[in-house]
Amino acid sequence: MTINRIRQIAALACAAAVSACATPDAELVYRGASVWNGGGFEVRDLAVSKGKVLSRYEEDKNTHIVDFKDRFILPALANGHQHLTYPNKKNSEQFLDAGVFYVWNPNILNSVLDKEFAAFFARSDTADVKVSGGGITEKGSHPEPLYVRILGPNVYGGKGYDELYKDAFLYGRNRDEIIESLDQLDAVGVDFVKIYLLGSEKYEAPGPDGAPNSTTGLNPANVPFLVEQAHARNLPVVAHIETRHDFRVAVDAGVDFAGHLPGYGVASESGVEARRLTDDDIAVAVESGIKVMPTYQVGGSRAAQALAENPEDEEAQRRAELTMNLQRDNLERLHEAGVPVIAGTDLAPGLLRFELERWEEIGAMSRADVLKRAVATGPALFPERKIGCLKQGCEADFIVLTANPRENLDALDSIVARAKAGGITFLDRDKAQ
Repeated sequence: MTINRIRQIAALACAAAVSACATPDAELVYRGASVWNGGGFEVRDLAVSKGKVLSRYEEDKNTHIVDFKDRFILPALANGHQHLTYPNKKNSEQFLDAGVFYVWNPNILNSVLDKEFAAFFARSDTADVKVSGGGITEKGSHPEPLYVRILGPNVYGGKGYDELYKDAFLYGRNRDEIIESLDQLDAVGVDFVKIYLLGSEKYEAPGPDGAPNSTTGLNPANVPFLVEQAHARNLPVVAHIETRHDFRVAVDAGVDFAGHLPGYGVASESGVEARRLTDDDIAVAVESGIKVMPTYQVGGSRAAQALAENPEDEEAQRRAELTMNLQRDNLERLHEAGVPVIAGTDLAPGLLRFELERWEEIGAMSRADVLKRAVATGPALFPERKIGCLKQGCEADFIVLTANPRENLDALDSIVARAKAGGITFLDRDKAQ
């Protein structure tokens, strides 16, 4: 930590009327808080120096004490599926203010992945972001129509297919094309690879380019080779999936992360069984080591909105019930089997709490387990870092809450301070008193 950074910490602390002003070689001690211990909270002091948690400290004139009595200190959170990672202060602050310090963006334009982008998200005052670049799919499949018909004209300055192909999406229709696409992604410095499977049980390929305007994503027969080639480049693979067949294709191929779980959209009677995981699917998933990101708030919020707009609509009621039951069935069994569950929203940065609440609401896991999985998301996404913990040697990245999230997940909105890279920022001085 630089001397200027230590002085900045001291200035913030003095402005917040805490007990002392730090000198350049000060230790910061957060006193009297309930500190996360891996499964719950315990009242103890939390000592920090040079951006790391200390096992103990000796109080002297250089020890700077911050009184956090009746506060709860939780390791910083992560969002494993979030596309809104624009390199500007306002966008980054949305994540940080929600307690989200670590983010994966699983589809972003390759053309924005320059040195300035990387430098912006490598600072102590911004969120930490990993990116996949453009996803690998087949011609006509998601996300191509989304970019060409909607995002290109309305978000990316009128860009069309010719400009978006190989930037927002790439193809993997055969082995040569897979290698070419992976080489392009590797060249721009992606952190992982995103692939698309969308009802792959219906995949048909009458010609060398596959079915025109296909909506099934990649040919499932090509996925094992793609994953093998990505892993040879030390790139993890995230798969967009819709159905249980997609899930099984991903698991069997050695995909590292499921970017959705079947049932993340609003369910219909005719589509439920194609999205219900079997016991065999779950057993194989356990053996494979795949990590899953449900993004279940997507379907939950849409079903709730439809029901709110038409409260007497029996079909809306039925679809909301189908959605909840399917989500509970898949997620509960995966969680109980020991498959790691990762928090991700696929929606706005501040909605992580609602994703976590969805897991509890549908009865898939207890609140205590929800909180454990939320904290474990950061280490799963950034395994090279010592985060998600508050013991000796862990990075001093955490949020300070006024309420206990083990009692109510609403408490995740009660952030009054955050610490990143050892620096402390008070978000609401009135609340913090």
